[in-house]
Amino acid sequence: MSEIKQTKKRFLPLNISTTTDFFGSVFDNTESEIVLRNLLLMQKRIDRTSWTSFTWEDYKNFCTHPVTYSELEVLTAFVNGGKPAWNASAVLDAGWLHLVDGKYSFSDKMIEMLGDTYLASPLGVAGEAGIFRF
Repeated sequence: MSEIKQTKKRFLPLNISTTTDFFGSVFDNTESEIVLRNLLLMQKRIDRTSWTSFTWEDYKNFCTHPVTYSELEVLTAFVNGGKPAWNASAVLDAGWLHLVDGKYSFSDKMIEMLGDTYLASPLGVAGEAGIFRF
C-alpha cells in the first residue's frame, strides 16, 4: 500500500471537525482558511468516508455565496504555492492540493495537517456549521 493511501485511510473526512472555523492555521491567511473549510464541508457532503476529487465547478456549485476569482487563486496557491490572494502577506508552500485534468484532490500533506490540527472528538461531531463566505 502506498504512503498516500495509508494517510488517506488514517484520517477520513468524517474525522476532521468543521464545527469551528480554521482560523489560525498553518496558512496564516483568512481567505485560505475559509476556502479550506468550505472544501472540507463539500468533501463531507460528497463522501464522509473517503477522499474524492472535485472540480472548480463542483466548488462553485456547492457554495451558497457568490464565488469569486479570489477563491480560485487560493486553490491555485494550494496546488502551486505562492500568495493565495494579491494582498496577502502569507506565501503558501506548494502541494497542499493536487490538480490533474481539471480535478483537485487533497494531498497527503493536507490530510495529515487537517488530522493533526482539526481532529474531531472520538465521540463524533454533533453537527456541522455553515459555509463561510468572504
